[in-house]
Amino acid sequence: MRNVSVLALLLLFGCQQKSEYSGDGVLIYSEGLLLNSYNLELPEFDLDNNKHYEYKIRSLYTKNRTSFVSLIVNSDEKTNFEKLSTNVSVEIVDEKTGFVVFKKKSDLNEHLLRMQREQVVSYPNDNEWLAHYKYANKYVENKIVPFSIGASPIRQLSIEYRAIKGIDMSNSQNYRVLIAVTNVDKEFVKLTAKLKISGGWK
Repeated sequence: MRNVSVLALLLLFGCQQKSEYSGDGVLIYSEGLLLNSYNLELPEFDLDNNKHYEYKIRSLYTKNRTSFVSLIVNSDEKTNFEKLSTNVSVEIVDEKTGFVVFKKKSDLNEHLLRMQREQVVSYPNDNEWLAHYKYANKYVENKIVPFSIGASPIRQLSIEYRAIKGIDMSNSQNYRVLIAVTNVDKEFVKLTAKLKISGGWK
C-alpha cells in the first residue's frame, strides 16, 4: 500500500531536479506525469536607496502558462515592515521580442495603506503587492488578505510581497529582469530582498 502511495506522489509531483539553467539565481524543476512546476530564485540584493539591479534568465523551459512573481524582503532583526515606504519597480522583459511580460511599480505597502484609508478589506489592484503580514491574532494572519480594521501587524524577520496576477512565461526561454529601489526609509538598514518566480500545473 505504501509503495502505491509513493508511486502516486511521483506521478503527480515527480522528482526535484536542477535543470541546465544558465541564468542568474537557482532554478529547480519538479516534473511528473500529471504535474510540472518550477521555482526560480534570483540572487539576493540590498534594499538600498536609488539602486538598480539587472538579472538574466537563461534557458527557462516551462509549459506552465501561469507563473507568479513575489518579492521576499529579509531583515537581520525583527522589523515593522508595514512602516516601509520603499518603492520597488520590477520589470520582466522577453529578450527576443522586447515585450514586457511583467511590470509593477508601487510602494511595497500601498495595498495596506489603501485598505487602512478605506477601512475595508479588498484585493490588491494590478499595481499593488499583496503582503503577508504577521499578526498576534492568527485568524487575521491566515486570511487570504491578512488585514483587519483596528489590528496592526507585528514585527517579523521576513515578509513576502506577492503579485496576485499570473503571467505567461512559456513563450520564451530568455528574459531580462530589471529592478529599481527608491524611497528607502533611513530607519530601515540592512534589508535585503530577492525575487522569486514560480509556476505549477501543465
